[in-house]
Amino acid sequence: MKGTLVYSVAKKIVGKYDLVYIRKAYDWEQKQVRRLRANWAMIPERPRLKRFKKLHADQKRCFIIGNGPSILQQDLTKLEHEIVFVTNSFVHHNQYDEINPTYYCVTIDLIKYNDFDAEWYPLMLEKTANTPKFFSLRAKPFIRKHNLFVNHPIFYLNCRDTPIWETKSMSLDITNEVYYGCTLIIDFCLPLAFYMGFSDIYLLGCDCDYKLREAEDLSKGYFHHFCRAFNQKRFEEHGEPWYDKVTASYSVARDTFEKHARKIYNAGVGGKLEVFERVNYDDLF
Repeated sequence: MKGTLVYSVAKKIVGKYDLVYIRKAYDWEQKQVRRLRANWAMIPERPRLKRFKKLHADQKRCFIIGNGPSILQQDLTKLEHEIVFVTNSFVHHNQYDEINPTYYCVTIDLIKYNDFDAEWYPLMLEKTANTPKFFSLRAKPFIRKHNLFVNHPIFYLNCRDTPIWETKSMSLDITNEVYYGCTLIIDFCLPLAFYMGFSDIYLLGCDCDYKLREAEDLSKGYFHHFCRAFNQKRFEEHGEPWYDKVTASYSVARDTFEKHARKIYNAGVGGKLEVFERVNYDDLF
């Protein structure tokens, strides 16, 4: 464990020498320590998350909205009486109030780097006071330290770094842990929808195409203009391989849901996500 003599010596050796077997042992220990800490931190969160178990089984369908530019081509007000998951910057959408989304999922990046989008947090405070919001467990210390979202319904998911595109599996028990699929739609939204009991899930704005080369400020990859710094950071971290990872993860999600007699559809327009059966959005109403 961290703080022990063995840990201190191993850290110094790894830092000084490029010894593969020692580095692997060190990395393994670090993963175990992080996992133990996360499991401990999840103890108070599990009973709170259990309230969502099969909560919407009778309603059968839900909609998950990504932040792709294609949602500007669709009339989202049709979702006013539907169960809707939204993510990240959707609070900027000009139809937000009419839709009044049911659930909101937020990546840790928008907490750690919210100064890149100064309007986001005030809007969240104003518009989502009663909306259940889901954050990564890793964001919890930051949120509490800075007194963010006081009196808002906040829930935390233990998002592990287990890559879905490599393991070919995903965790569907949100009270335990969720795996990493390179997009919040896969990391949070789909496991939540499964846990809540939905059998038909419709995706919108999951374009899988950041269009990073089409605008100097990288803004065309989203329906709303993020600043260049935030987009540049994502590009440097993921780059072009992101598409291969995320589509592979979507394929795992499709197969996993179908094994449980659930179905995911792409109800968006355009984009590069061809993993799921496409349906006409307007025909759903």
